[in-house]
Amino acid sequence: MHNLRQFLDILQREGELVRVETPVSSDLEIAEIHRRPGPARLFENVEGADFPCVTNLFGTKKRVDLVFGSQPEQFIN
Repeated sequence: MHNLRQFLDILQREGELVRVETPVSSDLEIAEIHRRPGPARLFENVEGADFPCVTNLFGTKKRVDLVFGSQPEQFIN
């Protein structure tokens, strides 16, 4: 994986990413939604922020394998 955008594209293609377009507050609302099980979430409209927020990228073994391969420990020094 070369960058976050590439990983997000793969998650989208695999059905492992939900795009949340509804405005959300960074003050507890994102955290509450993040706690729910399921796919990674890309919050595209964070109130008061100039950039999106992504959560739960590594929430399942499948997603870890997608980004690091089947032996993620090889990336730990």
